[in-house]
Amino acid sequence: MITQGGDPIDLRHEPLAGEEHLQDPALGAVLEPGATAHAALFWPGYRTAADQETPQSAEVILAEGAEPVPVLLETTPGHGIDPAPFDLKDGVNGGAEIQVGVWVSEG
Repeated sequence: MITQGGDPIDLRHEPLAGEEHLQDPALGAVLEPGATAHAALFWPGYRTAADQETPQSAEVILAEGAEPVPVLLETTPGHGIDPAPFDLKDGVNGGAEIQVGVWVSEG
């Protein structure tokens, strides 16, 4: 879930291109208490059509009905995270597409 200014952006979740065959829910990462996991994200950017100023945040919902967990966004060296790091546009018919890769546990 990605929110902008406290309001959720309507998203259409898709498997990361090339990883569709790995998207069976039974293949998800199992986490021990305190462990972390990561997944790659890709989205076709909306560039100047997206609100680049209003702060965004990302959260993951681990199971149906569970409380959202804040996401730590990593940057590449020399690149910071702007207030709106996802150039996604709200109000796109069917939701703005975001592709999510396979979750991989880290310890």
